[in-house]
Amino acid sequence: MPSHAFLEHDGVLAFAHRGDGEAAPENTAAAFESAVGLGFRYLETDVHCTRDGVLIAFHDDRLDRVTDQRGSIARLDYADVASARVLGREPIPLMEELLGNFPEIRFNIDPKSDAAVGPLIEVIRHTRAQERVCIGSVKELFELCEVSVRAGFMKQNPLLGFVVGDMSNENYNSIDLHKHIVDNIILCSDSGKKMYRDPDLIDVWFDSGAMPFAQVHYPFENKNIIDNKIGFPADFIAEGVDQTRGWFFTLHAISSQMLEIKVSFCTDL
Repeated sequence: MPSHAFLEHDGVLAFAHRGDGEAAPENTAAAFESAVGLGFRYLETDVHCTRDGVLIAFHDDRLDRVTDQRGSIARLDYADVASARVLGREPIPLMEELLGNFPEIRFNIDPKSDAAVGPLIEVIRHTRAQERVCIGSVKELFELCEVSVRAGFMKQNPLLGFVVGDMSNENYNSIDLHKHIVDNIILCSDSGKKMYRDPDLIDVWFDSGAMPFAQVHYPFENKNIIDNKIGFPADFIAEGVDQTRGWFFTLHAISSQMLEIKVSFCTDL
């Protein structure tokens, strides 16, 4: 029996990161629609809030990189943002529209600013999407643990001692959110059921780190080249500076665990 409605899926939980980027520009309604058409039932997106409180599905805090407009989203009204076109052709979707247009789809949502949190909560409530959205904060986790303790699912709050609203380093250093701690947390759903964290997750950057092997279809083909370390199949990888941590962590982890290959890299800032 699934531990929560969000996890009701047989097999691997495959997430379409910002939609189908090959069919349409990232984080657009067309990209998400294409991903759903391919069979994805889990979508990932980021959200920002405009100056007048409208929540949009967009990764960057500025329009400059992928649209035909410029400016900080937090300093623009939605009317200005609505005129922007991603790669010159696709509008930026409202998060509420995405939740409404795909009522059977689960969403992993990353609020990219504090200002986006309040509008996101209201959007989730308005669309009644609580059980098909994955999102959270330490404050929310603390409060949910308190509910679970009252329900008798846990003996005590594992975040006991954390002070909600205290943003100091000392306060956050007082808690541990690593796997061996959070795997033991049991939460309580609105319907009174136990909810557990899924212990078997693969980070979204796994596909990036697997690229040197995947590009030669290893281990299904070319096993001799890789197994005998005749040549590491990727001579060069280029990635945005803001993405290097995830990319190179998985690259090192996968290659080291599989073949004990040492990987060297540099970033050109």
